[in-house]
Amino acid sequence: MPETILHVDLGAIAQNYATLQATAFNSEVAGVVKADAYGLGAAAVAPTLWQAGCRTFFTAKLAEATALRLVLPEAVIYVLEGLAEAEIATFVEAKLRPVLNQPVELQLWVAVARQAGRRLEAALQLETGMCRMGMAETDLADLSPDLLAAIDLTVVLSHLGSADEPASPRNAVQLARLHEIAAQLPAAPLSLANSSGCFLGPAYHLDMVRPGAALYGINPTPGRPNPMRPVV
Repeated sequence: MPETILHVDLGAIAQNYATLQATAFNSEVAGVVKADAYGLGAAAVAPTLWQAGCRTFFTAKLAEATALRLVLPEAVIYVLEGLAEAEIATFVEAKLRPVLNQPVELQLWVAVARQAGRRLEAALQLETGMCRMGMAETDLADLSPDLLAAIDLTVVLSHLGSADEPASPRNAVQLARLHEIAAQLPAAPLSLANSSGCFLGPAYHLDMVRPGAALYGINPTPGRPNPMRPVV
């Protein structure tokens, strides 16, 4: 069979990162490199983003994060799928940060922090209306107040479900819910915007935006001209 070659323009990825930085200029722009940087090769893509100024990265799975740590020893790396007891040692040794999605994950991480005698960094994901991952407000109400104080809560995040539909009322509802629930937690940076969310306006940028698809040239503004450069 004839050979098929995929050409990836790393310079375009760097330019797309710069475009997103200019769009969300008051916020940190993290890079989502899950699924091997959307199949384009995280071992090449992540250093390109680092050179472009990206310092925080999100992977989906622990194996992706440990591979990324070998490439970027100084980066802040979060794992979106959360934390399992069997994975704790790897998280600590590789200096990775779990995104805590369930009360049991928070309890596990607090136990590790207390055993280590220091507050360990983690993100907390809230369910604000996408119904995919994250703690509901009722989950937080059932937690002991000292649990969140035992960790270093570096970001509180949620995920927009309709960001590619700017007129959808769900976007404003999720933004309001994030602010409402986060107000009940220890003060921490907030993050809600995915690729399309970066183009909903400054109210959605908060402290951090988390683009993925837009970095790789996929149009984050359906029905309008693509502000991103093609990568593939």
